[in-house]
Amino acid sequence: MMKINNIKDFKFNINSYVKVKLTSLGLAILKSKYDKLNNAILLSGGHGLNEFDSNIDKDGYYTNQMWSIIKDFGAYMDTGTENPFDCNIICCKGEEI
Repeated sequence: MMKINNIKDFKFNINSYVKVKLTSLGLAILKSKYDKLNNAILLSGGHGLNEFDSNIDKDGYYTNQMWSIIKDFGAYMDTGTENPFDCNIICCKGEEI
């Protein structure tokens, strides 16, 4: 098992959940995606979605599957740009190897 700075490796599935603290940019990205989906539903004759809810917990974390975080925010992350979330990510239920 390889150790870097006394940190053990662990296995993590991209379908597993992670927690991130969204910045104002991250929150705006989620809201924009929600509004686009809601407008598409309304334009096709649907009833629309409920009011936007960011699902941020009492500790300030947004939780979703890792693949979804990548899909929603990956295009907004680049060197020298504002991040949509704090770079510290909490991996839920990783498995030590």
